[in-house]
Amino acid sequence: MSAKNGKHHAFITILPNPIEGSDHGCKVSVIRLLRNFELAFVQVTGFPPETEIAFRGNSEGEVHESKIKTNSDGYGDLGILPNKLGKSKGKMEIQFTAPGCAPKVSFKWGKTEDGQVYQ
Repeated sequence: MSAKNGKHHAFITILPNPIEGSDHGCKVSVIRLLRNFELAFVQVTGFPPETEIAFRGNSEGEVHESKIKTNSDGYGDLGILPNKLGKSKGKMEIQFTAPGCAPKVSFKWGKTEDGQVYQ
């Protein structure tokens, strides 16, 4: 689309290898937003519509629990900062729990021993 006259814009989203988990039709996808996974975008789909679902994140023993509400399509999203104070790398485990399903995923964040990023 042309944006010369300011009336038309085109946007695209590139999702490089999302990390996914599913359970009984409910799905969670995690997308790396920064190089060393300092910020992750989490999407949930297939959950009951207009429902509060429990979220539990565990990053190297640092546990956070919260709730998010799905929309009328059973979709929800949030941003996560998986880092733990005093650590340069680690593993994050995430689980969402709703009536009838509890998908979970895990991913590594930070730099590896040789300075590379986790894939």
